[in-house]
Amino acid sequence: MKTLLDFYLYTRLQQGCLIILFYIAFNFFSVKRRKNYVHRLFSAILFLSIFDLICDMATVYTVNHLELVPDWLNHFLHVLFVGSTAGIIFCTHLYVRSLVYTNINKPLKYPLSPLPFLLSLLCITIHYEHGEHTNYSAGLAVFSAYACIILYFIQCFMLLVKYRRIINKKQLRGIVTALISIVTITSIQGIVHESLISSIGITMLNLAFFFTMENPDAVLIEELEYARNKAMRQTRQNQTSLQTCLTKSARLSTQCWA
Repeated sequence: MKTLLDFYLYTRLQQGCLIILFYIAFNFFSVKRRKNYVHRLFSAILFLSIFDLICDMATVYTVNHLELVPDWLNHFLHVLFVGSTAGIIFCTHLYVRSLVYTNINKPLKYPLSPLPFLLSLLCITIHYEHGEHTNYSAGLAVFSAYACIILYFIQCFMLLVKYRRIINKKQLRGIVTALISIVTITSIQGIVHESLISSIGITMLNLAFFFTMENPDAVLIEELEYARNKAMRQTRQNQTSLQTCLTKSARLSTQCWA
């Protein structure tokens, strides 16, 4: 009973964030939508975020109960947590690039984009510090995750500045909100190591994307736009076919009179 109470007290923040992510996941997957690359990326972000928060809950408990938890298990959970965080940032970067390049009708080109993420996965050196209020992880793996966030933020920021006049305003607002949330929480976490609030940044990122671009209303608008464009294409094809038939009929009539 005491163990369960300790787990609850140490992970209340993560539990609340996890409930919000489950709410987003339920609403996202309950709506039928076209399976395009952007929606698949958000699905990946959502799955990774849920996994990341579960690992966050586990590591918050294990790092504060080092005498009860085997070293290998604590280290393994921290590697999963840091790796999934880097994965979320990488998928977020791909998501932003996909939205931007969809707006400007250009093919996606990012051959070197996975490099910071892959390098961060190779850095698994972690040690644990004893703070005044709680223990926390530090080391090369943690710093590589911070570096990954900074690099991908700079790339996304440059894209937004370059194409700010072309990107859909609603999408731009969602992207900016998500990026500001991640950078703010990361900065606080980097300055106050004992805060352990990375789960808030992950949750705010998902909320920003969901309520501006992935919610059922946005999907309905997208489907209506897709249906309208499809109808317009069909109308043009019918007009072309009709024009072709009329032209052939005119030629046949001319030949018959001749």
